[in-house]
Amino acid sequence: MANQDLLTVKAALNTDTSGKWDEQTAVSVTTSTVASTAINTKTYQTIGVHTDGELYISWNSAADTLDDAKALKLAQGLTFIKVPLGVVAGGTVYFAYKAVTATVNLRIVLM
Repeated sequence: MANQDLLTVKAALNTDTSGKWDEQTAVSVTTSTVASTAINTKTYQTIGVHTDGELYISWNSAADTLDDAKALKLAQGLTFIKVPLGVVAGGTVYFAYKAVTATVNLRIVLM
């Protein structure tokens, strides 16, 4: 269960306002390597993800950790995802990803 006492009023109300727009470097993701993006949960509440292929995705407390059998499959296209606050008690959470069948180009924007 998420640690609710760390939420701001805005986060507790689940509003989608953000003064941040932090474009990350575009990457090519392969089927053999798990990569991840570190996200400060006190700064960012949403991520925008654009891919040209399918990815396995997961949220973790450690970098480059993903279990294919438990990970969600993200279809190609543009998707906005809320950053979960219950993975770690404040601080940094890792958005891990790995290509499903072929090399995938990935762009991430932190908001």
